[in-house]
Amino acid sequence: MKNEMIMAINSICVERELEPQVVFEAIEAALVSAHRRRYNTTANVTARVDPKTGAMTIYVEQEVVANVEDDQSQISLLDARAIDTTADIGGVVLVESTPTDFGRIAAQTAKQVILQRIREAERDAILQRYQGRVGEIVHCTIRSVDYGSGTVTCTIDGKAEA
Repeated sequence: MKNEMIMAINSICVERELEPQVVFEAIEAALVSAHRRRYNTTANVTARVDPKTGAMTIYVEQEVVANVEDDQSQISLLDARAIDTTADIGGVVLVESTPTDFGRIAAQTAKQVILQRIREAERDAILQRYQGRVGEIVHCTIRSVDYGSGTVTCTIDGKAEA
């Protein structure tokens, strides 16, 4: 499964001419959004994807307290010390909270976040590629014209759409 994910990420990177780090960051952002949607929380959530193995881990920031009143945002000193031996009351500990199942709505949210981040990265790459060519005449194939917005979509060099 994890090797398949790494292969899929590499395929996306080659197909869309993106750096792998951009795709991993998109997946991490998607995991954070999905976790927040699934658990309906506003807690500080961090996600990490190992680029070698594809292992995904989600961490939730919890405050160390003597008496736990809110399980989602607080952790007891005893439990915190099991995670981090230097934990003290009033401090913050990152607790692993990787779910086995996100559910359909959270998965759709993750998919939307990943697609949005990849589209943004593609737009940024196109902008970087052609930013220095402003004012230059280029040969392109026009794909569509939107008269309302004044937008022309064309393929330049057989690759990018601008």
